[in-house]
Amino acid sequence: FGSSFAFVRFADRPAFQMDFGDYQDDDDLAGIFGMGAGDVDDWVHFCIFFDSTPSAGLTEFFHLQLARVWESLEPELASYMWHRDPWLVEPVLTPDGSEPEGDFVPHLSGRIRFGDNVEDEWFVVHLMMRLTHRLCDTTVRIFDSDGDFLLMEAALQLPSWVSPTTSTNRAWVRDGWLHLVPRSKDTSGALTVQEGLAAVRRGDGSTVARPGVQKAIQRRL
Repeated sequence: FGSSFAFVRFADRPAFQMDFGDYQDDDDLAGIFGMGAGDVDDWVHFCIFFDSTPSAGLTEFFHLQLARVWESLEPELASYMWHRDPWLVEPVLTPDGSEPEGDFVPHLSGRIRFGDNVEDEWFVVHLMMRLTHRLCDTTVRIFDSDGDFLLMEAALQLPSWVSPTTSTNRAWVRDGWLHLVPRSKDTSGALTVQEGLAAVRRGDGSTVARPGVQKAIQRRL
């Protein structure tokens, strides 16, 4: 499969192979929701969370989840040629210090550099939409070197309350749709990862982003 090889890795075992109308352009929108550029190469990062993640036996659990993810996405991955980095997914079982204290949730993580070729970035979005549609117990957080690029892509369709200070951990992919956790009296600002996941997992439809937002994303896929 050439450069479409996928590598998955555990910390305690060898790596093995498995075959987002006043803004003018993307730079303006990146300034609204961006984290700021800094890397020489642009990258896209995704985190895959599972509904029934146990508190013990994480290595074995995520070994099984890696296999499920690969089985679900293998048809697309097998025929796709990455322009720079290959598909790489690995479990993150312990906090790395970047999360607020007490807000870590074990998950699968992937980060792919795509440089000037955004085709790879939007292919990753396509994969995450497919994955969450096929595996109904998965929820994905996806962002790039500019920030919440899915929100940037749909900026003109977003509710007026969405801003850099309110959108943190509100944009998720689940069931093949983009979800945007709405504001409430108790959660008007940024959310923690655990709060965002809990809201999306309720499954009452209140977090599914409005049709105009979905269409803006789908046009890129």
